[in-house]
Amino acid sequence: MSGSAVWRMMSMLATMLSVAVLAGCASQGAAAKPAEKPRAGKSTSAKAAAVVARIIAKPADGAWALVLEGALPSGPSGQAKALNVYLECRDGKWRQAFGESPAWNRAYHKVDAAGLKFEGSALRGALAVTLNPDSWVPPAGKPVACTFDLDAKCDNQSVAGTFKGACGTAAVTGPLSGTITPVSDTLAKSCAVNLNLEDVLTFGQEWKRRIQLAWSVRDGKPQPGKANADLSASGGRGTPTALDADTAGLALTPEALAGEFTFQVPDSKQVYRVRLSGIVVGTHVGGTFEGKGGDLVLKPGGFTGSIVPQAAGR
Repeated sequence: MSGSAVWRMMSMLATMLSVAVLAGCASQGAAAKPAEKPRAGKSTSAKAAAVVARIIAKPADGAWALVLEGALPSGPSGQAKALNVYLECRDGKWRQAFGESPAWNRAYHKVDAAGLKFEGSALRGALAVTLNPDSWVPPAGKPVACTFDLDAKCDNQSVAGTFKGACGTAAVTGPLSGTITPVSDTLAKSCAVNLNLEDVLTFGQEWKRRIQLAWSVRDGKPQPGKANADLSASGGRGTPTALDADTAGLALTPEALAGEFTFQVPDSKQVYRVRLSGIVVGTHVGGTFEGKGGDLVLKPGGFTGSIVPQAAGR
């Protein structure tokens, strides 16, 4: 069901409940003695309004994709970068969230949406984000704590507003935009999955250590996957080298991605075994990994990616 449909259904329910409350109170009033004074407390209309407010003041179920423009400063001479935040709402509650900023770095970022509140059609409150480093950004190589205060309006399936807050020690402010799309419980049964994993390989320059992993799910069954890495000397701009990969141990659901995959670099006897633990928000996926490359323990890292719907049977 779309966000707009959910909103219309909630509004109709609120109206019906309000009428029922008023009608019930009116019938009770007709049976009461004329001389009886009203009891102290909330009026009938106030009670009805409170009930309606409790129903309406819930975020629409679905996958929320927010863009905070200029949330991540890139230094005195650089241009601020956008932060993408993905949140899943089910039964009016925030279930899980994560972030990414491909223009800033290639890491998976932790997001805590517990401070966000939904009032009428307004989305307000604090969004706590921990920016994880990749091999280049931030230069110190340490996580950066951020807090953003959101003030936005939701109209059917779109979100628009502003944010302000702090990214590390830097004060930031800017526009906010986003979309709300239905969560599909069938997406994980027929789709293609594409992941980017940073700093996986145990050798070479930074760009040689990342891999791309791809596989598909057909009618609920995982299909053979493939992986590749840039092992050239061209600074991450060379022709990718195919890696012998086995993705049969990975499991995708509408809310999570978990399991283990293996791969081997050509002309090497070293087998990598990598365990993924990720969350799914709509068509976005992100999380962490750990594992071993031969006898070497991998440095824990993160991954982000996308899920592309495919027709059943393809």
